[in-house]
Amino acid sequence: VRIRDAATGALLATLKEHNDRVAMFAFSPSGDELYVPSWDKKLSIWNLTTYEKERVIDEFEAELSSVVVSPDGQWVAIAESDAVIQIRERATWKKSHTIRTPDGARWPALNFTHNGNVLLTRTHEGVVRAYHASSGQLLAVDDVRPEGKLFESALSPNGEELAAAGLSGSVTLWSLKGVFDFKILPLGMFRTSVYPSIFLEKKKLIATPGADGMLYVWNRDTGEL
Repeated sequence: VRIRDAATGALLATLKEHNDRVAMFAFSPSGDELYVPSWDKKLSIWNLTTYEKERVIDEFEAELSSVVVSPDGQWVAIAESDAVIQIRERATWKKSHTIRTPDGARWPALNFTHNGNVLLTRTHEGVVRAYHASSGQLLAVDDVRPEGKLFESALSPNGEELAAAGLSGSVTLWSLKGVFDFKILPLGMFRTSVYPSIFLEKKKLIATPGADGMLYVWNRDTGEL
């Protein structure tokens, strides 16, 4: 990995750690760290002030295809080529939980959306999947396959459109507004387990009991707690 000055193009540093392909990378929200996943089944973390290596994580069983950081910088999602996604706490790099995509949904590309509550995956069979980031629950699925196998894709900054490129040379643009036809109620990531909710139709409320002894009540239309 080579770091260059954006204004002049001058080479600032060369980061050497991996012995196989590096397909992509991600910056921390503050821009002071760089995360580099590789096909050698390792993730390297670099300090962009000193250009020194801070850590290497090798607790993976397959090539790494993607890495993404939540908007608040608390969580890092790391995708393996064999349809496994690890969610790690950025402060300690301890693994919190794992999300598994279906068999055949290989080489996931990742994005956090909905203020970090939803993890969006795009895989080579041409399917977009939305997962609840904290639980791994599948929320929505959409087929965005272009002509030929899905090779690469890019999500718009507002998370509402996806450009998909196929190996046949085609590029298609998809609206994801219908895919995200759900609401995430603000219980908070990794806060507590909850039990089945009760709908109070006349008052347009949803009541959810939690394992912490609390009863959470939301406005059904606005999602306000």
